[in-house]
Amino acid sequence: MTEVPIPQAANQSQVRVRFHYYDASWEWWWEVDNVLIGSKLVCKPVDGGLVLGHVRDKNDNSYVNGATVTSKDRPAEKATTVATPDDTELPDGFYWMFSSLTGTHPFTASAGNYVSQTKQVTVETDWATTATFQLAAGRLSVQPTSLTGTARMPSGKVSRTFTVTNTGGAPVDVEFSERDGGFVLQRADGSRLSEQALLGSTGAPAQRLTAATSFAARSSGKSSTSVASAGPQADPWTAIPGYPANVMDNRVVTVDGKVYSIGGGDGTTSSTKNYRYDPIAQTWTAIADLPGARTAMTVGVIDGKIVATGGWGASGPDGATWSYDPAANTWTAKASNPAPRSAAGQAVAGGKLYAVGGCTTASCLPMSNSVVRYDPGANTWETLPAYPKSVAFLSCGGIDGTVYCTGGNDGTNSQKAGYAFDPGANAWTAIADAPADNWAASYAVANGKLLVVGGSQGGAITNAGFAYDPATSSWANLPNANAPRYRGGAACGFYKVGGSSGGFTATKDSEVLPGFSECAEVAADVSWLTVDKSKVTLAPGAKVTVTVGMTANVDQPGTYSASIVIKENTPYTVAPVAVTMVAQPPTTWGKLSGTVSGKSCQGATAPLPGATVQIDSWANSYTFTTDADGRYAYWMDRRNNPLTLIVAKDGWKPQTRPTKINSTTPTVEDFTLSPTRC
Repeated sequence: MTEVPIPQAANQSQVRVRFHYYDASWEWWWEVDNVLIGSKLVCKPVDGGLVLGHVRDKNDNSYVNGATVTSKDRPAEKATTVATPDDTELPDGFYWMFSSLTGTHPFTASAGNYVSQTKQVTVETDWATTATFQLAAGRLSVQPTSLTGTARMPSGKVSRTFTVTNTGGAPVDVEFSERDGGFVLQRADGSRLSEQALLGSTGAPAQRLTAATSFAARSSGKSSTSVASAGPQADPWTAIPGYPANVMDNRVVTVDGKVYSIGGGDGTTSSTKNYRYDPIAQTWTAIADLPGARTAMTVGVIDGKIVATGGWGASGPDGATWSYDPAANTWTAKASNPAPRSAAGQAVAGGKLYAVGGCTTASCLPMSNSVVRYDPGANTWETLPAYPKSVAFLSCGGIDGTVYCTGGNDGTNSQKAGYAFDPGANAWTAIADAPADNWAASYAVANGKLLVVGGSQGGAITNAGFAYDPATSSWANLPNANAPRYRGGAACGFYKVGGSSGGFTATKDSEVLPGFSECAEVAADVSWLTVDKSKVTLAPGAKVTVTVGMTANVDQPGTYSASIVIKENTPYTVAPVAVTMVAQPPTTWGKLSGTVSGKSCQGATAPLPGATVQIDSWANSYTFTTDADGRYAYWMDRRNNPLTLIVAKDGWKPQTRPTKINSTTPTVEDFTLSPTRC
């Protein structure tokens, strides 16, 4: 052994030493080995032995990787089982460890969602001792793995069951939850429309109306704007019967599948009138008047009651608050709003109504950033942290307990910024900007998303829409609506009611984007699905039967999909139970379809795209347009019989014809129009 001093390395944090031959001979006979840099090391042997073996699954005897084996008498001594891909003769789930304790001692093997096992191991000194463990765990078997039922709209019910059995060797805690799976709508023309196809469609051609707009409560009477002529319509937005009166600044909500429009006005006069739309009967019906005329209120549904507050009264924003009971058809006064605003963003989250920002005067200006929250259980109001911007006519909604808002106008600029309020943190945080600045849009929460359509975007009244998904923190385009409107109302469904095409020209126009009928604040809830158990603990060998109810309380016939998610504390994966409901049309519905053609002066006949088809009944009036092939097809309720069809197109002589809907045989009404002149 040779010792070489290196004084220049003293007190240095990093030292590199190199060896090389110099003036050597017969060098192949020797080598540099066992080099120590620094102080002398002393290796003192420690008494003990090796413990090694495998950890296996007691249910199927497979090997468990990632398990921990620990010496209970000396817990610092432990090992983790690993896979052994490089040794084909050594199975996975292998561990080895040095035990400084010899003789008989307890060792414990544990792994996630397994029952730990402890056994006495006699460790031999200076030797290898084998100890194999088998861990018990619960294991679930689910039969059947899919359920299908058929029910007739609007209230048909069907139930199916599946059984969950614990085939393992340990108790299992099981929780059941719902997850939406989309839809495929059955259309009156026989085609089908999936959720993906609906969201991927462009809808009607984009429209931008450069008409005048206003923040004020009502028209000053100094100017007027005519209603914009109807643009070309296209699926998937579908016209529904026009509102019973011209309306704007109404607020629209959904309760038990019915659509309620509250307050609003015709642009000059505020109204106390409210109406309910039945999507099955396809009719509007008057309900009890508001106790006072209001426009641009803050409205929400809590525990089946409609709470309405704020809005413009006779002398500006009014703090009166009322609750409507649909069963009793009555309004009841509640605690007054301490910060009454008009055109505030409205949202329901955690069973409470939020009013965000809004107008402070009849002219709207200045806009407010105040935020108040109403608790109907306590009948009290609470002031919350201010919204990050002072705006009115913004779009808000509550999803999974959080309030999301976007857009609005600060009196000078239209906004695209958005913010979320977390009641737990009691604070607002920024979310992704909307695709375009927007204010006075029609908005609602449906299918776990904040839906925004129309309003003023980029300085023009538009029919464009987009949706915010909190799950991905991102926006996506919606199909264009048929009518570009601002200062209208909207509700889950996705129903769009009223609004103005410019200034204070209120309209009756109403339409629906079908498929958006999941109205629960909690995104995971599926409205047409029920599960009779939420959680259960299964002992080894025990089983439970779960009943799944399906109710055809949807707005459109078709196939609706969901799944029952099974959460459990086992080391295995349990696939969700697929659930499919086929919703049949109501017995009162029938198909009305036809083709509108034009016969030229030379006698040639060709389809007329974009022709207007107006359908009048004793209760309502619809207006549709023909598609690119001159066709139209709609579900109609025969209780609206008799019908009058009026078909018209510029440059062609209109035709009128009576007809009736038959719920067993499709009604086909074809028209051939003649030119107004030849």
